[in-house]
Amino acid sequence: MTRTLVSRLLLLSLLILLVAGCNRAEEPTPAPTFGPPTATATTTPPPLPPPTNTPEPLPTNTPAPVATPLPVASDTPTATPVPSVTVRVWDDAGNPIAGATVNLSNAATGFAGSFATTEEGRAIFLGVDLSTNTYLVEVSAPGYQTAATDITITQPTTEINITLEFGVTGRVTIRTNLRSGPGTDFDILTEIPEGETVVIIGVDNTGEWLQVVAPA
Repeated sequence: MTRTLVSRLLLLSLLILLVAGCNRAEEPTPAPTFGPPTATATTTPPPLPPPTNTPEPLPTNTPAPVATPLPVASDTPTATPVPSVTVRVWDDAGNPIAGATVNLSNAATGFAGSFATTEEGRAIFLGVDLSTNTYLVEVSAPGYQTAATDITITQPTTEINITLEFGVTGRVTIRTNLRSGPGTDFDILTEIPEGETVVIIGVDNTGEWLQVVAPA
């Protein structure tokens, strides 16, 4: 009896559970409710500035460095100028006389040299002795009077100018009368002794009479 009661109680419990489960299963699921959408605040980033074109630097023409040459040592000694005397010969009009004979001498040292002038009227003497600086210069040329002068050398290179006057010199071999014109009909001005040197500056058409400068 007791066992039967227990069985009934168990059966009743099961039925209650089944009914409760069915009721729970039959409860309607509430339908979802739709309301207006909730606005969500969004942050808009500020607009980016447009990209700027950075100009490329222009190339500059930088001069290439120039190497400075180093001084080259030289074993060649500095040349010492050779002592020299240059004689320039001119006529009365300032023209150079070519072919004139120039003699340079020094009695104390025995130095003596002779050269003919070039087209420029120049004669050069090298190797003169500067310790004795006084020299005699004699210049002669056809058709000109001979000139002679002493020079003093004070520099290693010395240049002097000599002007020749027109005319030639001649020595009288016999006593001669100097007349006022070409002929015996002209008056005698003076007498030129034998051995006298005169300057001849002209000749007549016959070639027999010479025009000379009267001696002082």
